[in-house]
Amino acid sequence: MPGWQRLPADRPGVDDHGGEVSVAVPQRSVQEVWYVLAGSGQMWRRPYEREETITLRPAGCLTIPLGTTFQFRAEAASLSVVALTAPL
Repeated sequence: MPGWQRLPADRPGVDDHGGEVSVAVPQRSVQEVWYVLAGSGQMWRRPYEREETITLRPAGCLTIPLGTTFQFRAEAASLSVVALTAPL
């Protein structure tokens, strides 16, 4: 995504500092449910043929279905989420 910094591929992606962005990856063998604990940010995801950007805020929940390419970024404050991964 233009103008976003990228995190190194080996860095855990559920507790990030402001302005950082994960590397876009496809969900190849699992689906995930995310629950935002603190902070704010955005999740870009492309399930199937459409793209969408979702705002991440405390107490927000979203799913990342199998086959979805996604990446996320923390805004000015850090972003903390719990992610449940479920193999299919």
